[in-house]
Amino acid sequence: MKLNLVGGAYSLDNIEIDCQTCINWYAQAPENGGGQSALIPTAGLVKKHTLNGAIKGMQRLSNNWILVVSGTSAYRVKGTESALIGDVGDSSHVTIADNGLVAVIATGSKLYSVDLNTWALTEVIAEGFDGCQYVQFLDGRFVFAVPDTGRYSWFGLYSTEFDALNYATAEGSPDNIVRLIVVGSEMWALGEHSTEVYYNTGNQDLPFRRVGGAFVAVGCDAPQTVAKMGSSLVFIAKTEAGGRQVCMTQGYQAQRISTHALEQVLMLADITQATAFTYQQSGHGFYVLNLPDIDRSFVFDTLTALWHERAHTDDLGALHRYRGQHHAYDGSDNLIGDWENGNLYALRADTFTDDGKPVYRERTLQYFPSEKKNVSYLRLELEMSVNDALTEQNIDMSWSDDYARSWSVPMSQSLGIKDEDIKRIVWRRLGIGRQRTFRLSTTANSRCALINGYLEVQGSDR
Repeated sequence: MKLNLVGGAYSLDNIEIDCQTCINWYAQAPENGGGQSALIPTAGLVKKHTLNGAIKGMQRLSNNWILVVSGTSAYRVKGTESALIGDVGDSSHVTIADNGLVAVIATGSKLYSVDLNTWALTEVIAEGFDGCQYVQFLDGRFVFAVPDTGRYSWFGLYSTEFDALNYATAEGSPDNIVRLIVVGSEMWALGEHSTEVYYNTGNQDLPFRRVGGAFVAVGCDAPQTVAKMGSSLVFIAKTEAGGRQVCMTQGYQAQRISTHALEQVLMLADITQATAFTYQQSGHGFYVLNLPDIDRSFVFDTLTALWHERAHTDDLGALHRYRGQHHAYDGSDNLIGDWENGNLYALRADTFTDDGKPVYRERTLQYFPSEKKNVSYLRLELEMSVNDALTEQNIDMSWSDDYARSWSVPMSQSLGIKDEDIKRIVWRRLGIGRQRTFRLSTTANSRCALINGYLEVQGSDR
């Protein structure tokens, strides 16, 4: 019988129900609805720059340079070139925006401006301005939410001049605005329990007005997880009724995209530390959600609507959350900023290591239904696409008969060598069990895709 190899990460607290894992593989399905689906390896990391500390934020500017905050320093990066701009102090997270003339860096307690002609860095100081964490640009003005209030505020037209009277209050609900973000020509004000959308009226005194009917009864539970995907927003959401889930906006509505399995993880995580970014590659749109306190990263693929995990392996072989925490596209590469050091990596679909280190890939399948009866597992066969392998490498298979609580000793099979495109891999005489699940894993430095799986079983009297 055919096994369903292609799937996502879906492991519940009650592992008797489901215990699927999908680490560093993601689903690829034919767009025409026919053909063959497969699990293909996630893109590897190639180091392009090393700056001076953990990457706190990065943004491609209107002049095609990328502005990066690394440690306590701001840099400009383009191609293979990088240059120090100046010091912006210590912060855990920054946001960046520009108006074509200057860029601004919001660190929370302070705001810095960068002249895009001279690259001079200066702190923005104005009466009544106490800094901001999340800054955006819309129709000639920098805008930001005033922390712990229902207010948003704005700077002068194409300037960083600030008037303390330039503010307005959320209208639909008395709700603290936790994140202000611009999508297209509209400004979304995400509160703790609700969201409102504004447009520019052109009025000099009150330039923004709420879009009629654009009131969303869903708020944001983790402001650093808000990210744009095309004309949509993705974020960890909540309502007045409680709960915690990942939502994506469709028009002026928020649609749940998280699973019960992920929501169980979110309820246990400290989401005040959670961050997210989005990127597009090979026709897929990815939302990367990092949960630092539990050291895990989950990724939503908008093309297949499946979640998978990303992880890197340390020198002892242990898995940790994904290295990337921030993203910017430099015109040729998706650049990923490392949360731990000053490295900027290019995401390359033809690379299968993380900066030269092996990438561990794992797929735990759904339970095989045996109606609680013992069966003999005679043969497990895999069909894989394997190419670009420079040396012979292996794939491991193990199984569990106790709902994924313990696993057999892994059994290895060769993946072959370069130019051996389709590989048939067979394990035989796999013993007797019931309610069995199988796990496949590899650290192969090659384009190893899981395509088909077949299982031959026989009833047993034991």
